[in-house]
Amino acid sequence: MNELDNTEFGFFITQMSDSRPANIYLGCLGSSVYIDFDFKDNGCLCLKRISFDGYGCCDLGKEAIPLSLERTTRFMDLYKSSAVNGADFIDIVVGTVVDNKELIWQDALKEYKFI
Repeated sequence: MNELDNTEFGFFITQMSDSRPANIYLGCLGSSVYIDFDFKDNGCLCLKRISFDGYGCCDLGKEAIPLSLERTTRFMDLYKSSAVNGADFIDIVVGTVVDNKELIWQDALKEYKFI
């Protein structure tokens, strides 16, 4: 999936200012990348935006591909238990970034080894 060992992402749960609204905020890669998720009307999580140091903030818009309900449930179970550096959680987050790679700057994804 990517060139990084799972432990190198270093995901952490964080908060953002009111100017960056979302339901869930994650940081990773030494605070170089921030990933925001929102719930869709059907209850599934969807990648809302991702920001990279040196590139800025990329809003995905309505074209973003949401997680399945099953993956959303698994994500939330792991998130609520703060198990954000286990292989399952990392696979879900990196997987949704890869699923939406056409909406994200390719050079940033490559530099930060998401693809």
